[in-house]
Amino acid sequence: MDSRFVIFRRTWFQILISGLAIFAIIFAAYTVTENIILLPAAVLVGSFLVPAVFVVYLFERLHARELALFTLALTFFWGGAFGIAIAGLLQPTCPRLDGRRV
Repeated sequence: MDSRFVIFRRTWFQILISGLAIFAIIFAAYTVTENIILLPAAVLVGSFLVPAVFVVYLFERLHARELALFTLALTFFWGGAFGIAIAGLLQPTCPRLDGRRV
């Protein structure tokens, strides 16, 4: 097996480890400084990391079956758009921590 293929096949794992390291650094900086401005960055990295790694994983695994990158990118985009829309619709129905509705 060509070593270039092995490195290419494990790109999803490298992205996952890098993303987790970035998340840990941001969270550690928030813990030390208690700067609330760092929380959106942590949420953004945390919520984007797993779907992005999953798309890269699928592309690497199904690349031999001629799965088009355009199809994966389009699915990723529409999945994110629908996810945000559904979360926006469901959010008012969720109770707050103090028991009141939003």
